Amino acid sequence: MLERTHRDLSARDTAHIFDTYHTWRGGDGIGDYAGFPGFCKSVALEGILRHGWVLVWGRYVSGNLQPYHGDIFQEKMGPLEDTVAGAAD
Repeated sequence: MLERTHRDLSARDTAHIFDTYHTWRGGDGIGDYAGFPGFCKSVALEGILRHGWVLVWGRYVSGNLQPYHGDIFQEKMGPLEDTVAGAAD
């Protein structure tokens, strides 16, 4: 994540998105599409109409998503540890 709302996609991420799209579209030699919780789901127009034509992904894609903070954990934890250590002095 570059920012809270801006992710820099890797080549692997991009390939996964492309593969999922092409599977959804169908074609020779392509497997059967299946939604993946937290990533994608195919919704009929009737389902979108029930949500008032709102296309916010969270209304359709289910899953308990936890934000991934692994890359920046130490970056955030260090200052917190310093703050706690300073308060204990």
